[in-house]
Amino acid sequence: MTYLRREIDLKFQLGEGDFGAAGVDTVEVTGLRVACNIQKNGDASYSRASLKVYGLTLSTMNKLSTLGKPLVDGRNNTVTVTAGDANGKAVVFSGTITEAWVDGANAPEVSLSVEAYVGLIDALKPLPASSFKGSVDAATIVASIAQQTGRNFENGGVEGVTLTNPNYPGTGRQQLESVARDGGFNLFIDDVTNAVAIWPRDGVRGGQIPLINAQTGLVGFPTHTENGILITSLFNPAIVFGRAVRVESILTPAAGTWSVFAVSHDLESLAPGGAWFTRAQCNVFGMVAIARQ
Repeated sequence: MTYLRREIDLKFQLGEGDFGAAGVDTVEVTGLRVACNIQKNGDASYSRASLKVYGLTLSTMNKLSTLGKPLVDGRNNTVTVTAGDANGKAVVFSGTITEAWVDGANAPEVSLSVEAYVGLIDALKPLPASSFKGSVDAATIVASIAQQTGRNFENGGVEGVTLTNPNYPGTGRQQLESVARDGGFNLFIDDVTNAVAIWPRDGVRGGQIPLINAQTGLVGFPTHTENGILITSLFNPAIVFGRAVRVESILTPAAGTWSVFAVSHDLESLAPGGAWFTRAQCNVFGMVAIARQ
């Protein structure tokens, strides 16, 4: 049996000036022990990550610490998480740091704790109001706002949805949420692709549909939920929020193609027996509408 070393790489970018407009200072972390929990639930809090990083120098931890530096400073300090092994790595999270502090409670095992969220700068940075006369295609409005926030646009099948004399003031996040609410479709800020994705409430996003079974990493059996199933797999970045998965199981009611409406990654590098799992809550198509993200 071949054992692969599991690795988590981190890239910290410390913004300078308002919203990082004056440039960034980059710190890259590789080859260290990292514990990471990532949640992508599509709720009002947006995707988020909790990290513990071991083995950093004190000077690096002090540099990365946000203690006494409130988020409203708008520096847009970010962290990008890449995970994998010798067979390949994938970006699994990229978001704005809200808190970072040196945790010495278990000294001499000192770590840097980090909390980060996706879309926070979009919630802070004001944009010109998106205002149009007459009937306007809702997807076109989302694409325009996405461009202003520096993101790509992904349309997963929202067609023929028009809004009359729309006017959306506020931050980028507020404007995007308002268009999705008025247009009656799902919206998600995808940190991995740096895109604003939209798709119908009774459908799924396009893209790869991974096969999840015992041979591809399914752990145990799917668990029944009110409107679907909960699955646990060995780490699989192909399981993506808003997209579909195909499940094969001897529990025949759980077998089939499902819509993913919540994803979490529990990962630990350089930790024998550490976590290396992806969990997904899945519903039949159209059962859950993700209105805010």
